[in-house]
Amino acid sequence: MVWADVALSKHPRFANNVRDNLSGVSLMLRAVTRLRKPDLHALFGLHVRARGAWVESPDRADAVFAADRGLTPFDPDRVAADYL
Repeated sequence: MVWADVALSKHPRFANNVRDNLSGVSLMLRAVTRLRKPDLHALFGLHVRARGAWVESPDRADAVFAADRGLTPFDPDRVAADYL
């Protein structure tokens, strides 16, 4: 199952359903299911290449991306808001 909360028309009516919006639903489903996102390593690697440099020690870093400190994989809202 894929949940996608999308608006299908500019002026939705009470009967806003798949049958009345089949072309829009079809396009949205293709877009949602074919969307490719980078994994976290690739995403943060791109940010490092664009904005800074790798450092050997986390103590010398302006931003830390790790499993146990700084920005972690357990902060998906922050990753999405600040890095995607």
